[in-house]
Amino acid sequence: MKGGDAQQRVRAQEAYLRTTVGAASPLEQRRRLLEMAITCARSVAQCLRNGRRGDAHSAATRTRKALLALATGVRTEEHATLGELILRLHVYMHGRITQAVLTRDPALADQVVGLLEQEHAAWTDLLKGRRDAG
Repeated sequence: MKGGDAQQRVRAQEAYLRTTVGAASPLEQRRRLLEMAITCARSVAQCLRNGRRGDAHSAATRTRKALLALATGVRTEEHATLGELILRLHVYMHGRITQAVLTRDPALADQVVGLLEQEHAAWTDLLKGRRDAG
C-alpha cells in the first residue's frame, strides 16, 4: 500500500474515532481516545521507518493531541496517587513521541505504542468487568 493510501486510511480511522468518542460514556471515551492515540503513534513509527518525515510530524501532532485529551481527563481528586502517575505517564509519552520525530527514531514511537496498548488493555478489562457485573 502506498504511503498516501495508508495515511488516508489512518485519517479515516481517526475521524471515525473522533466522532464516536463524544457519544460514549466517560470510561468508553477514554478507551476510544486510547485507540486514537495508539493509531496515531503507530503511524508515527511507520512514517519514520518509511522516511516520510512530514507525515511523521503530522501523526505526532495528532498523537500529542490525543495524549493531551487523555491527560486532561485524569481526575486526581478521588485517587490522587494513581491519577498523578497516569498524568505523569502521559506527559512522558508526549515527550517521547516528540523525541521520536526529532531524532527520527521509530523505536521511541513503538515504546509509546506499547505503553498505550497496556493502558488500553487495562481500560478494556475495566469496562468488561463493569459490563459483566451490571
